[in-house]
Amino acid sequence: MALAYYFEVKSVQDKELAANIALYYYEILGDVSFDFVAIHDDGDKECMYLFLEGEKPLLLKKRMQEAEILLIFEEVSDELLSANLNCPIWENWEEESQLKTLHFIRQHLTLDHVLDKINAWGFETLTPIDMEVLDRVN
Repeated sequence: MALAYYFEVKSVQDKELAANIALYYYEILGDVSFDFVAIHDDGDKECMYLFLEGEKPLLLKKRMQEAEILLIFEEVSDELLSANLNCPIWENWEEESQLKTLHFIRQHLTLDHVLDKINAWGFETLTPIDMEVLDRVN
């Protein structure tokens, strides 16, 4: 199963550093379909969700730390599946990135996640995707 990783990195103004970072992305994620990457540029930082298996997110984290641009790195699968989105500017993300994130949720959401959400926040907080999971049980 793929996991969801959340990154925030500083926007880079230095052209040489930006070129090196682009090489890091290509070196580590070059064979990854962009269906598994959701990105939002917030001006002073770039936010990114990666929906991947294996070590690629950890390799990217290491490179971002070495470049001293990493602000946040978290494995956030449970948060996404509980609809507890980490990024404070989620509503400003481009529709394509929102759809990629919702696709991950739709593929990995389980009845246990939905029941945990009901217990934590109440039935009225359920999303249409949560309701799909409940309907599958009936």
